[in-house]
Amino acid sequence: MEFVTPVSKFSFLEILNDGQKALDCGLYKIALMFALTIPSICSRIEFKDNPEYKKSNGDWKDKKCYVDWCRNHCIRFANSEIPEQDDEYISHIYKLRCAVVHAAEFECGDIPCELTIDAWYPTTSFIKNDELQKYDISIIPLCKRLFFEGECFYLSNYMHFKEVPIVTHNMDWLKEE
Repeated sequence: MEFVTPVSKFSFLEILNDGQKALDCGLYKIALMFALTIPSICSRIEFKDNPEYKKSNGDWKDKKCYVDWCRNHCIRFANSEIPEQDDEYISHIYKLRCAVVHAAEFECGDIPCELTIDAWYPTTSFIKNDELQKYDISIIPLCKRLFFEGECFYLSNYMHFKEVPIVTHNMDWLKEE
């Protein structure tokens, strides 16, 4: 009598697919929460043997990992012509990631942030004027971009990602006869 049955795998690729399904079903906050963690996950693999990305105590330099991974994989991420604006934008995406993951808050820190759900909006944008700096972040394009970059990274580095079976317990023995 078998008590455990594998039903699926807990793999990065399956999680990416689930994130895309959440986006397709209109579960925008769930999709965004996961999408914002993709650079953190992938940077651990890309920079695992590089001491530049670790503190003296061995902990990760989280923001540096996040920003550098995005810079390496999400070129022209902010759709700007100025690389410094890209780094500034990515830093605020990192702040949004921290706020969402650690405090369930949807904000980018000290600069106003407007989150929109707009499938027709072409890309995430960096808007800056003399009176106010504002980040206009469209959830759908941001998620799609991060899902795409995460999948590309996975496909060229799949051997470094671990897979864990997801099991269901056979509860037939609990049924009354």
